[in-house]
Amino acid sequence: MDLGLTDRVYVLTGASRGLGFATAQCLVADGARVVLSARDADAVAAAAQRLGGPERAVGLTADLADAQTPERLVAVAREHFGRLDGALVSVGGPPPGSAASVTDEQWRRSFETVFLGTVRMVRTVAEHLAG
Repeated sequence: MDLGLTDRVYVLTGASRGLGFATAQCLVADGARVVLSARDADAVAAAAQRLGGPERAVGLTADLADAQTPERLVAVAREHFGRLDGALVSVGGPPPGSAASVTDEQWRRSFETVFLGTVRMVRTVAEHLAG
């Protein structure tokens, strides 16, 4: 099915595996180009290569807990592919365990990534799409 995504550009976080990578596969199969991010440098580089390399996919090692990550991802999309058409924000969660076994620091880190990181990413993409 042609969804009219040829040459459109999307940023996907948490995209070296799982839902993020599966979405990237679908987008690339329909002709889109993608900027992938993940915290594991080797995994994100391998994912970008599996999707067709620099003509179709660029990987960036990044963590949504870093407030600069959204701007970096948008900049890579614009610099490498010349545009940005949307994003998929896929993030993990707190570490496995019960609420009682997860430390305050683990909860803080999860909040920085899952909540604040997602809010920053969506806000940054929305600003660039509106402009």
